[in-house]
Amino acid sequence: MIEARSSRFIDNSLETKENENNDAEFTLRTPPTKISSVQNATVARVARLASSSSISATNEVISTFSSASFRASWSQLVSRKVADFSAVDILASIRKEILAVEVVHAFPSTSHNPKIQAFLSDDWNLTVAKQNRFYPNIRTLYFGCLQSLDMDSRLVTAFWDAENLQETDLMGFPKFTERENINRLNRSFPFPASWEEAYNRPVYSASNLQRRSLPLSTIFGDIQVVFRRSYINSMSIINPTDAGCKTVACRNISFPFRIRYNCSAWPYLTSALGVPDAIDHLLLPNVRSFGPDLASFNLSFEDALARQYARLLDDDASTFDLALDPKSNKNTLIDQMAKMFYEFAIAGNILLDEPSVKLIVASYSDLFGSSTGREVQQWAMENGWMLAWALSPKKNLVKSSTWRILDPDVASHLKGSLDLSVEELHSLEADKVIFYSRW
Repeated sequence: MIEARSSRFIDNSLETKENENNDAEFTLRTPPTKISSVQNATVARVARLASSSSISATNEVISTFSSASFRASWSQLVSRKVADFSAVDILASIRKEILAVEVVHAFPSTSHNPKIQAFLSDDWNLTVAKQNRFYPNIRTLYFGCLQSLDMDSRLVTAFWDAENLQETDLMGFPKFTERENINRLNRSFPFPASWEEAYNRPVYSASNLQRRSLPLSTIFGDIQVVFRRSYINSMSIINPTDAGCKTVACRNISFPFRIRYNCSAWPYLTSALGVPDAIDHLLLPNVRSFGPDLASFNLSFEDALARQYARLLDDDASTFDLALDPKSNKNTLIDQMAKMFYEFAIAGNILLDEPSVKLIVASYSDLFGSSTGREVQQWAMENGWMLAWALSPKKNLVKSSTWRILDPDVASHLKGSLDLSVEELHSLEADKVIFYSRW
């Protein structure tokens, strides 16, 4: 097996090696530490500002949660017990849940999935995932030549620009010390000069605020990895929305289609980011940023705010009202709220030989019963991770967005690490028979 080269891209190709099974091998140099001094200093700097900004925002948040319009929407969405929470109780409960809510990264099972949007094709896939012992950020994939900037996609280069800006100007990471010339565009891009520069940038993930069974839309990927919060919390920087899309919209980066944001909701260069224990200043901008899109559902700011946090505090909350979907708009409320996640920029190296992964969630509609689905099972078994299958929410299957099916074959393989009774073990074997009858 060879290590991915650190030279520049040549003719849009990747240097790979074929093994005995004729499978291409793509391995990256594993980072030496979980968190570097650069990453640690960056998170510490963000945390100091987040703490003071969160404290300054608390009164406004409590006032908003106390308003008659918010309380009216809140009481219609949640159970009686949660509806009776005071504004202070709601805020305290949200703070607690943000510390524990699932944080997820999605990636496509293959590089050629037509359902995956073009600008997301720069992530890794299952073939690469199985051959590496850490979870790489995008910069590391490019530096290791597993992806190329010199490809015919304005989306890829636009997001490279946007993410680089947000990492340096917004988060405060050191700038790259080299540039990559792209002849096709007659320009150059900031590019890491070493593995260390590449490692120092973050892994982008999203919070599962709505407690969806398949946390992210499958346009991000049909395999979704849930990280252990105990592993990532100390190295997490929180954006109130998808920072890449916000940077494109609010920094006027050339892009093939329009991204709508209320840029005044969280002024780009003058607002503080968050960390898991300091987020009060992000709670209102998270919803206000989507004002242009929410207007098409005739939702007030307070109603949208109540819907954003209802299921976070109440599993039975009626967050999705299908009657609100505009007949002339393909964008449904379910789809819209899927975009309204907090983005976690994990400023550290997620090492897979450490307890960093909690669960793998696979798209039932895309992978169940397929050979690729079987590869996902094997990947989970080899790493000692539980695997669940989930459906994307559909208009006629809204409740399906809250259900997961635990893979009994993977669970049976891991039964030695589970505290199961004899009866439960017998039940697991019976579940496998039913499971594979549907495969």
